[in-house]
Amino acid sequence: MAILYPAPSSSASRIVAWIIVTLGITLSACHKSAGTTTPPVEPTVHPELLRIEYGRLVNVYGLQQTAEGSTIVLFASDVLVGPEIQDERETNEPKSDEQILYDFFGSNPDTLQPRLLITRDMASEEFRAAFAAVDDSVREIAPMRYGTNAPGIPFAVVPRNAALRLTFSTDIGVDDDFFVERNSAGRIIGLRNTEAVQLLEITGNPESEGGLRPLTIRVTPRGRQLIIDPVLLGSEGLQYQTRNRATGMPEAADQTNANMRLALALDGPLAIEGLREPGGMTGNNNSSRLSIIRDFRSGNRADSSSDMSNGFIRDPLPLRLVGEIPMYLENVERINAFTQEITVFKNNAAHDIDRGDVLRFLDRHSGTLFASSEVVVDPNDDREAAGVQHVRVRIRNVPDLETIDPRNLPNYPSSLSEREAWLVQHAPRVICVAEFFAGDGGLTTGDDP
Repeated sequence: MAILYPAPSSSASRIVAWIIVTLGITLSACHKSAGTTTPPVEPTVHPELLRIEYGRLVNVYGLQQTAEGSTIVLFASDVLVGPEIQDERETNEPKSDEQILYDFFGSNPDTLQPRLLITRDMASEEFRAAFAAVDDSVREIAPMRYGTNAPGIPFAVVPRNAALRLTFSTDIGVDDDFFVERNSAGRIIGLRNTEAVQLLEITGNPESEGGLRPLTIRVTPRGRQLIIDPVLLGSEGLQYQTRNRATGMPEAADQTNANMRLALALDGPLAIEGLREPGGMTGNNNSSRLSIIRDFRSGNRADSSSDMSNGFIRDPLPLRLVGEIPMYLENVERINAFTQEITVFKNNAAHDIDRGDVLRFLDRHSGTLFASSEVVVDPNDDREAAGVQHVRVRIRNVPDLETIDPRNLPNYPSSLSEREAWLVQHAPRVICVAEFFAGDGGLTTGDDP
């Protein structure tokens, strides 16, 4: 069952994966089949690591009913999903929301995290059941230590771009502030307690000095769970003070030996307070601190299965062309507490704006990002008419967006013919980040993802 939690203020991360590999004799990792339930665990005073699972991360959206109609709303970020969750509405496929349940509709433009729409009202039992089912077949890593594999007892194999989900016996007692420092805009400006949770490449004897190399990872705490993402894309590398790493974990040198260690510090000033390991599965982290450990193998280019290709997730989503289309903000109107309606001027761009497109609003003086939002309803003005230049678009609410409404400026033209040239000179720019096809004459036409 998926764990229900509120969406955080910011989203992060990209396509990640799952895999189960048979090495001719036995399974190196197990998975939950749909309809099964995990036996209840008695809560403990101190957090104990119960299991580690892996899958791909998505941001989950649902439909919210308002007096003005149905809109798309972010429900939860960084949700681990299994391989059975497929896109049921391919690009340009004319299926209504009622005909499908799961719809992958592009990616977050800042982090390239896939966006999954459950096409039901978020208040409905159908939505709750669909959300609970998204992790029914995520894979579980068998607890093993470096050097203990043998014929018939292989290490778990995890795709290089998979995310990990750690589940504990009780709340671990830390939140996002334990791992990162953010500014007033929610951007990460510093890392904290990097020794507490480490994903390490095994480069030698992991119990000897110099035998481990740490990877920069994104750690997201959720009560009894930790989400660990080794893939950094978009703006994440900059925020985490490193280069982006689309490949995630390093490739295993062979298909036999463990090359990765997950380490949770049990002592030292940066450890999560109260962690316990009653099973004795302990060893060193990168600072030679006593830690809870789990050793496993990342994907190798020879690893292929129904879930994995060349050591990476076998991605069921087709490649999509995503680009930035410059436009101009014409006006802003508030619809309700969740929704605003803006009018954009396309300035000769031919693009059919779609539900799910992302709009970035730039400060008209500095050109820096003011805010981002998403189109929540397919606009009627340019539906199947990409050349329409003035389009009313309903978007997720942006605080203070009215302050950059160009109608606040003196000399805002009332005549549409005069207004277009004036908007190009004075209005804030709006960058539409969307899927599109190349069109004739260098123009673009949109699609309905």
